[in-house]
Amino acid sequence: MQSRLQILDVLRGAAILGTLGTNIWLFANAGNLGALFGQNSYSSQIEHALQQATLFLTNGKFLGMLTILFGIGLELQYQSAKRHNTAFLPAYLWRSTILFLDGLLHFIFVIEFDILMGYALTAMVVAWLVTKGERLIHFAMWAAFGIHLLMAIAVTIGLNSQDFGNLEEISRVYLGGTYLEGLQYRLQNFWSLRLEPIFVIPLSAGLFLFGVRLFRVGGLTELQTLRRFMFWGLGLGLPLNALSFLPELGLDIMVRYVFAPILSLGYIGLIGYGFQRGWLELIKNSLATIGRMALSNYMLQGIFASVLFYGWGIGLARQPNAFVALAAWLGIGTALVVLSQLWLKHFSNGPFETIWKFLSELPFKTKGNTTKT
Repeated sequence: MQSRLQILDVLRGAAILGTLGTNIWLFANAGNLGALFGQNSYSSQIEHALQQATLFLTNGKFLGMLTILFGIGLELQYQSAKRHNTAFLPAYLWRSTILFLDGLLHFIFVIEFDILMGYALTAMVVAWLVTKGERLIHFAMWAAFGIHLLMAIAVTIGLNSQDFGNLEEISRVYLGGTYLEGLQYRLQNFWSLRLEPIFVIPLSAGLFLFGVRLFRVGGLTELQTLRRFMFWGLGLGLPLNALSFLPELGLDIMVRYVFAPILSLGYIGLIGYGFQRGWLELIKNSLATIGRMALSNYMLQGIFASVLFYGWGIGLARQPNAFVALAAWLGIGTALVVLSQLWLKHFSNGPFETIWKFLSELPFKTKGNTTKT
């Protein structure tokens, strides 16, 4: 169990840094979602190539990892409830509610790219499913993937990937506007800015359930399973995701939302295999430190990047530069490692994890008792 928990922290740390590798281009391009699909303001072909190469490796891939790991975390809490003979669903649904509110505040006060709200809603459904038999879990997982695939195909056919909203308005708000104007923009465009989390709910449900099944069979500690993930995930995922270099095919949506999760499995296999074989000794502790404070670091990376790139902060996005974006990714990642190490020397959980844990346990602490199953 200890080995599995340690590898989970390492994978979470890698996923947090990897999602920052995607989001940094959104910040560097002043909130323009089209940055994920090749749009940018760079005059240099080298800078454009750097952005494309980075997104080829990160865009949607580490988010897929994070989603699978969230499912594993759900399963861990379910197993803990069974061991302690406590009711799982009431406590977990309350935790998910707290996570939803956390995500809502993150969306309003920090960035519109928050994923926590969508995770919380998905978890409320998946939490019920994990209490049922393996057959239902298996069926629900593949049904969710099938629904998502049909939705992605429909969007690919019907959506012009170059149309990502009023770019002039986005630029005005995030380059020339104040912090309060950005907050107001997110509130006024709440539903349009929440379309992606709603769209990926079937995918998230499928990946949650995949994480549940993966943990139940001990797949993170079996070298044969990890090698299989590497072989198929990288072997299929790399060429499929390379289609992002051919924008004329119009497969941007399919790459981010269908092909990227395949490469996520390759990354899990590669990192997990490297962990088991001792190849990650130099970076293992740094990744695990970030992973232990995954929620806090997810929140902090958005805050740091907003301050660096938006007009109400330092305003680096006013003069877009791919080298600056990559330097910011490295700098923020390093800061997260250092801050996490300093914090965990004195506390067992990250600051946001501590608050979330306190609020999630509060209703069940009456008279020192926990509801029994």
